[in-house]
Amino acid sequence: SSDDSRYQIMQLKVFLLMLSGFIYQNIATADEQTASNQKAEGRYSTPVGPFYDSVFDLAIAVIPTVLYETSPNTRTSATKFNAIYGSNQNWSGKLDTETYLGKDNQYLVDMSITYTDAKLDIENFMRHFDKTGSLGISQSPVEEIQLASLNVEAIILTKFLKDYYWGLSLSYAELNNKKNHLGTAFSTANMRPNEVKQGIGFALRRNARNSILSPTRGFYVNANVSKIDAESKSGGIFPLNVQGTEVFTLNGEDSYRKLALDFRYYYPFTSETTLALRMKAELNSDGAPKTATELSKVAHGFTFEVGGRSAIGSDLQLRHWITPEVGLVTSIGAAKALHNSSGKDELHYTAGFGFRYMLKAADKLSLRLDLQYNDQESDNFLVYFNVGEVF
Repeated sequence: SSDDSRYQIMQLKVFLLMLSGFIYQNIATADEQTASNQKAEGRYSTPVGPFYDSVFDLAIAVIPTVLYETSPNTRTSATKFNAIYGSNQNWSGKLDTETYLGKDNQYLVDMSITYTDAKLDIENFMRHFDKTGSLGISQSPVEEIQLASLNVEAIILTKFLKDYYWGLSLSYAELNNKKNHLGTAFSTANMRPNEVKQGIGFALRRNARNSILSPTRGFYVNANVSKIDAESKSGGIFPLNVQGTEVFTLNGEDSYRKLALDFRYYYPFTSETTLALRMKAELNSDGAPKTATELSKVAHGFTFEVGGRSAIGSDLQLRHWITPEVGLVTSIGAAKALHNSSGKDELHYTAGFGFRYMLKAADKLSLRLDLQYNDQESDNFLVYFNVGEVF
């Protein structure tokens, strides 16, 4: 509608105004730190800035980031906390840490803890059961639901060769769906259950990159095989025939295998220009539901809108530093959900443009702003504000 268009234009104007102020604030802070304490400036930063997307609307992110060495001979480690609060009152907090320990980087602990309380647009899988609309189920490609979720992932590795690590992977996820009882009984919001997932497995990693936050050469490979035990309850039950003896429900217990693959390669054309490639896959066995993986898990620039039992994706970025402080990035990407509930495993695309400002040159700690466009049916335009490169 025209009112919606005017509202979006107003939000984008406010976003651009906030952006200019926050970039100026971060640049001024970085310059002041460099002038006052040259030695300490490479260790710690707290960027603050705005972004705009379908989940948080117009939002502010605060990203305290610290880089450190646990002993004189270890590789650089990083810990980052990302706190986001949106104008729609959605909020999220995420702690990421990648820490090397022991003599000659003998141990590696890679952990991520995320809590989110937000209204999200997820794939409206129930529309495939009511193509005529006679049951009153929305035919929109997405449906908004209120979710509170906790996700914990930890990988504890030990080195067995130069740059090679193997070890234990652990995961825990708890998702509470706040039902829309005023909506249709068989809507996606009321059919989706609450979930608890626990996983244990084996991880193998090789990290031959030259930087933990902004690599310019080398490569990275991570493979994680795990067994997932999931319990789903409090979801709806949809009758598939008149008697109701056959039903569709996401309630129940599932046990399945998951293989997560992550490959990254960096080719430096010059000292200022790098071509970066990432390919990801999250492959689940037949016991997993067809809502187990969204495109956002395997490629940059997508949301929760499209998902399937499994997914594959790839990103290609060209990164160029115009000056030692200012850089630009262009990107393209593609992702595909496998075994989607619609029966159509369509390939989706994304393209973007990004701005970089180097906050801490010694550790290649940069401020990142990315604008992404994708070909989903909705939630096409996304803006990201963060620290370090996407991958």
